Amino acid sequence: MNDDGDWATGVEVELVELFELEPPPHDTNVAMAAPHATTLSASTREFMTLLLVCAKEVTVTERRGIGVYSGLACDVMRPQWASRLINARPVRIGASREDRIRRLASDRWRFIVNSRFDIRHRHIAIAFRFVMAALFATAALVAGRSAQAADLPLAHVADMALPGRASRLDYVSYDADRHLLFIAHLGDSEIVVVDTQASRVVARIGGVAAVHGVLVVPALARVYASATGSNEVVAIDETTMKITARVPAGVYPDGMAYAPDAYKLYVSDETGGTETVIDTRANRRVGTIALGGTVGNTQYDAASRHVFVNAQSRRQLVEIDPSNDTIVARIDLRGANGNHGLYIAAPLHLAFIACEDNARLLVVNLLTRQIVETFDVGKDPDVLAFDPGPGTLYVAGEAGIVSMFSVRPGAISKIGEGLVAPDAHVVGVDPATHRVWFPLKDVDGHPVLRVMAPR
Repeated sequence: MNDDGDWATGVEVELVELFELEPPPHDTNVAMAAPHATTLSASTREFMTLLLVCAKEVTVTERRGIGVYSGLACDVMRPQWASRLINARPVRIGASREDRIRRLASDRWRFIVNSRFDIRHRHIAIAFRFVMAALFATAALVAGRSAQAADLPLAHVADMALPGRASRLDYVSYDADRHLLFIAHLGDSEIVVVDTQASRVVARIGGVAAVHGVLVVPALARVYASATGSNEVVAIDETTMKITARVPAGVYPDGMAYAPDAYKLYVSDETGGTETVIDTRANRRVGTIALGGTVGNTQYDAASRHVFVNAQSRRQLVEIDPSNDTIVARIDLRGANGNHGLYIAAPLHLAFIACEDNARLLVVNLLTRQIVETFDVGKDPDVLAFDPGPGTLYVAGEAGIVSMFSVRPGAISKIGEGLVAPDAHVVGVDPATHRVWFPLKDVDGHPVLRVMAPR
């Protein structure tokens, strides 16, 4: 920039090897490791604003297949304003028009600034030195604070593009035999079907208004989806991917569970305070069970052959016998506030309950019907998933924080917690490969399926 405020021509910054960063989520927290293992937390946006404050156009060339950034721009302050860098225009990372950013979980991004400058005005170089000094000063002030992403024992594998708008995504369900992942795209009122082996979208099933829940039943070669926008459950043929039936399901159908012995589907009516019972042989509603208040998620327990439902308003876990659709127990959940998310680990006789209003995970022994453990989790926990092989429980929250737990007979412990991405409130697991899926509604303006793996 010259004295009139115009940009100096020929400014080039090559980023090669000054900072080592864990692959960060887009425009969210990243882990930055300065030399000598000094660590600090900062947002991607803030960091790049500091780092690039002296360059109008910067290109980071592809290194080790990690990816390409181009077209980064920000403002350069006059030297006398150098201490007011906050006024710099925010930097947006990633050239979405070509979608060239690709990240590999096993690699770290290396950003290095060397001396390849063709600078006609000395004050740009002076300002740049000031920026780098400020960055190291910040590192010293916040040394010891690591970014949340670094606290998760997960590595990023890939971001797979999903079709549709950058709108809310909800539950997922996985058919391990067919390697098909069904994703509820609530904002687009459709179900997106992903072949996880081929890593590609193989179907889009529309006409499912404001779809919330999705449940694949491999034994029936059928998929059920709760169309909250039309207050019904939609039945889909898994082979043809065509809708075959629509069944009334209360006033706000959400979570679902299938009881195979009774051939019944149980659907939680969140605001209607009931559980809808559907005969899957005829695809018709055969009963409504009054629960009272707001209703959370529903799960089937293969050990007791009973269905469990979160009665949020009553702070209870309700147990239903599918043989006669009667309530056999109401388990009081002391300390629960908004008990919405639910997962049943049948072999261990444990129920994991996520409380969205006080960010707690409750563990209930289904044999004694008592709470045996409680844990803090990320804000607004929503969906839970369990990988039975390693015994890993995932709790995903609306704030994008994912909590991980090791679950063994008689021993449950938190093994990690960190930010995956904004709105990473849904999680799914492949029990064969142990890969973990996070549908994200907006990454550079598009929905993606983030694939991660234990490290």
